[in-house]
Amino acid sequence: MFGGRTGDWLLTRWSGGRVVVSGAGFVLGGPVCAALLLIDELRLFVPLLFGTFFLYSWYNGPLSAVILDVVPAAVRASVLGAYVLFSHLAGDAIAPPLIGYLSDRIGLRPAMLLLPTAGAVGGLVILISLSTVGRDMARVKV
Repeated sequence: MFGGRTGDWLLTRWSGGRVVVSGAGFVLGGPVCAALLLIDELRLFVPLLFGTFFLYSWYNGPLSAVILDVVPAAVRASVLGAYVLFSHLAGDAIAPPLIGYLSDRIGLRPAMLLLPTAGAVGGLVILISLSTVGRDMARVKV
């Protein structure tokens, strides 16, 4: 909800509003998630867990909306379906066996720390689209 509302509010002021919220959630969430994986105190675990979920949930609505904003209406359902498929294949399907494999070789904590690193890098990749999203949205509206 926070990401969607904030992204929509920012979009009324700037074409990159939804993109910035999506990318920022991952960039800010990466260090919080890393801290969550590194702490050993239960009293810090719950706030860091909620912080991680809060920040990592920012992207979902705004990123889906951006995808719909930049593709022609005739292919929106197909493009969104492909996005959901590939995001689950890359995350849900590959991550558990990859982390398990790496855990056997380098240990669980170092393997798990790859996840917030990937999240932060993913956020930066999303933010790269700030350079084109305004033009892409205008092109679709024509």
